[in-house]
Amino acid sequence: MSTELLLSILAGVSTVLAAIAVNMVYRYKARVHVLKQDAVQREFWRRDPHFSALVGDLSKQTELIVDPIRSYTLYQLARAFAGKEGEIAEVGVYKGGTARILAAASPTKRLHLFDTFQGMPSSDPTIDYHPVGDFSDTSFERVQTLLSDCPNVKFHVGTFPDTAGPIVDARFALVHLDVDNYESNRDALAFFYARMVPGGAIVFDDYEWQHTAGIRKSIDEFLADKPERVVRTAEYQAVMFKL
Repeated sequence: MSTELLLSILAGVSTVLAAIAVNMVYRYKARVHVLKQDAVQREFWRRDPHFSALVGDLSKQTELIVDPIRSYTLYQLARAFAGKEGEIAEVGVYKGGTARILAAASPTKRLHLFDTFQGMPSSDPTIDYHPVGDFSDTSFERVQTLLSDCPNVKFHVGTFPDTAGPIVDARFALVHLDVDNYESNRDALAFFYARMVPGGAIVFDDYEWQHTAGIRKSIDEFLADKPERVVRTAEYQAVMFKL
């Protein structure tokens, strides 16, 4: 092989290697940019000073199981519906984190809170992940204390819908369902659907989480013959707007 041919081959290889290196650097920078943007998007709620302060205060008092991104959806909807006809309800209060967010976001609306405060009241092992009694590490007294400065809160202690008697004639602008199992979500959706004002929203937690398939199943079955559809708002959260 002549020297000229060898030099030509080496030059070609060098050009290819340089191009590969440039491409790798470009892809690396692009990936870093995507990761930075993703981090910014995940923390966008921090740019809301009132909500950010609310979450910070909550973290000192209780455990916020629903992450800030999903909680911020609740917060925004509660604020947006503050002047809308209808009350607010939450089924599945647990330690009261999202209840406090809803109460603070819409202080002039009545907020109805439903929970046994003794853990899961029922469970079907063929579809539900959480057994009876799960989430029992809370109490009515503890949540009542957390929300003691929220005069718009009304507690309904016991198993829903057995405790729904006081609100059978009420109308709702916003409902948050965080019940974790098929039967409870089915019953709550059936109860509130007919009592939602037009444009009102039902927010479902644990939507499409691998361990709570009963949530989506109950929603899909109930809405099969109805015009509404759910909209995913975050990972493991969806909302239905009443038409």
